Amino acid sequence: MATEDYDYRSGRTKILERAFRIVGALPLGKTLSGEKLQQGNQVLNDLIQSWTTQNIFLWELKVLTFSTVANTVRYSLSLDPRVLDVEAAYVVQGSDELKLTMLDWRQYTDIQSKSDTGRPLIFSVEPLEAIACNIFPKPDAVYVIKYLARCKLRDYDETAQPASFPVRFERAAVYGVAADLADEYGLDPGERTILQAKGEDAFKKAKNSDKGYSDDFIVTGSFSTTKGY
Repeated sequence: MATEDYDYRSGRTKILERAFRIVGALPLGKTLSGEKLQQGNQVLNDLIQSWTTQNIFLWELKVLTFSTVANTVRYSLSLDPRVLDVEAAYVVQGSDELKLTMLDWRQYTDIQSKSDTGRPLIFSVEPLEAIACNIFPKPDAVYVIKYLARCKLRDYDETAQPASFPVRFERAAVYGVAADLADEYGLDPGERTILQAKGEDAFKKAKNSDKGYSDDFIVTGSFSTTKGY
């Protein structure tokens, strides 16, 4: 089996062409004019932005790396300006990837012995606008850290740019764009209602198939207690 049997993604233009065909504004076999591409691109970007402002958190995952510096615990994660958060992190040692424990910022600040040195075991993302991480213990040498980053959805600025959201959302994008274009192309209210319902149904089905992530690692408090307290 060839890899291409499993790599289907619609580019920006393919999504827009289908949406324009649905509203009857593009004959089959024809391509979009520059004016319609610009019009559709604005509608598509508005749609994607609306998804991210309704407490609907869509992102793409990207694997990034950085190298540690001895005795340095804080590192910028701005290699990609779209990084929102980190799902998992690993220390790369030869062909092995040793998973780091993910702690939230409060748990990290509770660590008392931050002067300890050794191979990194813990990874914590700072809750600040300029995204950065802290690792523990202080690295005693140069280590390669690989991390799985959640990144913001990209704006659609390139003709063949593939969708940055999961492929299961592409039908929702097509019908969402078509529903918005229906207003501009004067479709009757009944047709607009049908397109909007199809878009919402496709989005709901795609979103319901999302799998959340969780870390079931239980952290013991850093402050010891005496029996009876």
